[in-house]
Amino acid sequence: MKITNKFNLPLPLVNAVSADIRKPEPMRISCTELIDSPQIRILKMRRWDEIEQDVSELLWALLGRAVHSILEQSAHENCLVEETLTAVMDGWTVTGRPDLLDANGILHDWKVTSVYSFLLSEKQTWNNQVNVYANLYQRHGFEVKEAYINAILRDWHKSRGGDYPERPFYEKKVELLDNVLVTDYIRGRLNLHWQAEHHGELDDCTPEERWARCDTWAVMKKGKKRADRVFNTEKDCNRYLENALLGGQTYTIQHRPGENIRCEKYCVVKQFCNQYVEIKKG
Repeated sequence: MKITNKFNLPLPLVNAVSADIRKPEPMRISCTELIDSPQIRILKMRRWDEIEQDVSELLWALLGRAVHSILEQSAHENCLVEETLTAVMDGWTVTGRPDLLDANGILHDWKVTSVYSFLLSEKQTWNNQVNVYANLYQRHGFEVKEAYINAILRDWHKSRGGDYPERPFYEKKVELLDNVLVTDYIRGRLNLHWQAEHHGELDDCTPEERWARCDTWAVMKKGKKRADRVFNTEKDCNRYLENALLGGQTYTIQHRPGENIRCEKYCVVKQFCNQYVEIKKG
């Protein structure tokens, strides 16, 4: 992968963001790769020397690493912090690096993320990741009794109303699933990645992996930039306007086309992806 520097950012930043970039390896997979799209992982393997990514696109990941480093230094004694765990399953080497397991058997996973992720309420991938970490710990003889995701909201602002979070941090307890179920999940994911490695045709990324948003219709009050209400269908939007007490106000309906956010803005292999080509054709 070639790291570019289109905005001429300082060299220390370039070196820092480049430090952890690694080409995926056959039959070796991290927890993060395991729960993610097989198509993306394989396209990275096949096209690694052709992929370009700019330093500016990696700064949020650098911030996340910095936060993890500070928290690692601040951990209490008798905690397992940033331990690299490995397990051999079905011919694969599965690796994970959980953030912290404290002396009481409580697993803590730290995220530096956006308010948008908070407003989505839950990321299933985060829950899957934490359960895989718990499975790896237990394979090494450590009992995980509870697990939490601790999220720092990097773009939080004061004085926002509605559903906006009241503080730039939230904690979410993760349901720990039966270890047998998690093992079956891991093996199922390994099979998907094996199929991707050993067959020419790649399965498409799922809507969840594409961070897909469906079309929506917004009720807009004249002179306002923020929607009064947002609906998943135009029919629901019209029904709302028919039944609402509008008080003489003028409203319009604004169609907001759906999008595949990851494909459009964050996927480093989209130029090599047949699925993305088809999406762009509409």
